[in-house]
Amino acid sequence: MAKDMRPNARLNRAIKERHEHAECNYDDSDEFTDDDAIEELMGECGKGPDGYCSMAGTEYCDWDCPFS
Repeated sequence: MAKDMRPNARLNRAIKERHEHAECNYDDSDEFTDDDAIEELMGECGKGPDGYCSMAGTEYCDWDCPFS
């Protein structure tokens, strides 16, 4: 399988963590989808429209970013 086709384990883990957060904190957590989780994660992402990350070189980008 090509590298781009492999599931991103970091992204999958972040989505799972968002679902767990939703279960604890949102009244409508049953309606919280993977797309909702990705949208929240993208809101925290430093990647701009030009493709460059404003957080590149930081600990967040190197270790925690689900999109790297």
